[in-house]
Amino acid sequence: MALGLSQDSIGRPLSRAFLSSVESGRTVPSLPSLLMIARKLNSTGATILASVESQLEEHDEHGNSDKAAVAR
Repeated sequence: MALGLSQDSIGRPLSRAFLSSVESGRTVPSLPSLLMIARKLNSTGATILASVESQLEEHDEHGNSDKAAVAR
């Protein structure tokens, strides 16, 4: 939203439904899909993975297991 992009424009050639599913944590994208999405967001796969890792650590600090923090 901050970049003024729609799910449809970010997701191409992936579907908007797929991107929505990734955003909500219902789907884990493949590495090529993650990199494609990252580029559209003017980011990198490393930045996105670091954010996920930080969130997992935060969950772990609060006594939650890693399995509970991983989106399925």
